[in-house]
Amino acid sequence: MNDPGTNTYSLTIPTKKNTLTLIFLTAVILLFILKSPISIKSINDYIHKNILVGILVVSIVCIGLSILLFFLLWQLIGKVEVVINDKSLLVKKNILGISKNRKYNLTDISDVAIRHDVPSNRYWSVGSNMGRGIKVAEDKNQTMLYFNFNGKTYSIGDSLESFNADALLKEIKTRQSKLKGK
Repeated sequence: MNDPGTNTYSLTIPTKKNTLTLIFLTAVILLFILKSPISIKSINDYIHKNILVGILVVSIVCIGLSILLFFLLWQLIGKVEVVINDKSLLVKKNILGISKNRKYNLTDISDVAIRHDVPSNRYWSVGSNMGRGIKVAEDKNQTMLYFNFNGKTYSIGDSLESFNADALLKEIKTRQSKLKGK
C-alpha cells in the first residue's frame, strides 16, 4: 500500500504456517531439551574430564537448539516487509524485531516476472528420493516474483501467507519507468 505523504509503497506479509513443520520442530525441540546430554552436572563432568570436549558438546547443543528455535519462530511469527521508494526495493525478513535486510537499486533490477504455482520443495516423504515412498504434503506458493539483480536471480514470495505479486510487479515497473524517464 502507498503510504500517504510519502512516495513509498510498503507491504508486510506473514509467513505461511506449515502444520507438519510446526509439529516436527516442536517435537524435536522438546526432545532436544528433555533428552539433551547437557545438564549442570554433565557440563561439570565434561569440563573436569576434558575442557575442550565440554566446550565442544555445549557449543554443538546450543547451536543446534538455536537453529531449531529460529526455524520455529520463523514459522510462527516471521514476516517479510517489502518497501519500494523512488530508487530502491528493500526486502526485510523479520522475527521479533530482528531483521535481515536486502536492498536492490531499481535501476539494476531487470527481467521482473511472476511465476505461478511454484513448488517450494518442502514436503515430507517416507522412502528414498528415487520416486518411491509416500509423499505426505507438497507446499505450493500462489505466486512468486523473480528478478535479476547484478547478474543473480532473486525471488520474493517463498513461504509467505498471501503474497500479491501482481501489485508488487506493477509498482516496480511503474517506478522503473519513472526512473528511465528522468
